[in-house]
Amino acid sequence: MKSKIIATFGPSCSDLRVLKNVIGAGASIVRVNLKYVSVRDYEKVRERICRAGKVKVMVDIKDRSVLEEMIGKQFDYLAVSFAESSSEIVKIRKMFPGRVKVISKIETKKGVDNIDDLIRVSDG
Repeated sequence: MKSKIIATFGPSCSDLRVLKNVIGAGASIVRVNLKYVSVRDYEKVRERICRAGKVKVMVDIKDRSVLEEMIGKQFDYLAVSFAESSSEIVKIRKMFPGRVKVISKIETKKGVDNIDDLIRVSDG
């Protein structure tokens, strides 16, 4: 399995040159945390990332209420913070059928208790 380098791109980083350098240095995925970028502003950020180079885009969510708004948006990975149950991941996966890889971020005891099931239904 080939390792991937994930770089986080925040809303305050408007310097395209910096992002190009990060991608040129080996980043293969750029992570956008929707805690700091609104869904409305996401498209602008994604366009900036795409102008910087050929790279996959990962959207990181904590607030599940943004999922509906993300349907139809372009991204390759969805990182789900505080993933706790396989049923939740299956439900999220159905919202983005076949086009988005779902990454479960296990950050609670309940998530650890359900880790085998979360691994089974997640892409990472």
